[in-house]
Amino acid sequence: MGEASKVDQERFQELMFRVQTMQKELQEMNKQLGLLEYKREEINQTIEAVKELPKTKESECFIPIGSGVFVKAELLDKKKTVVSAGAGVFAEKDNQETIVFLEGLTSKLTQSQTLLQNQIQQVQRQLEASSKEANELLGKLKK
Repeated sequence: MGEASKVDQERFQELMFRVQTMQKELQEMNKQLGLLEYKREEINQTIEAVKELPKTKESECFIPIGSGVFVKAELLDKKKTVVSAGAGVFAEKDNQETIVFLEGLTSKLTQSQTLLQNQIQQVQRQLEASSKEANELLGKLKK
């Protein structure tokens, strides 16, 4: 085997490793994109629920406490909610303030999605270039 062929073979192996790595990276990035979309949809549903809260005629509700278990509770105030501010801190907000807060979260998630989509496109372009080069080298090595 000539020196050029050995260099081409090493380059081919390097490219194949890179292609596999980028494929795994794309899978993870797409999974993250799906989680961001799920969270954004969850927030949108919460916004709709907060908007509908004052219109509800029911005074009883079920509050989830985890693992599919709920407690029956009485809804005392349909015009205010309690929002988690993080680190175990909660803040009482009127419904409109809650909606504005949630829309802010949605906006941040949308920005993250856009950034991630751009990164995905960049990795896809690199993957295509590496795959093309690997296929060309493979053709050269088979001769």
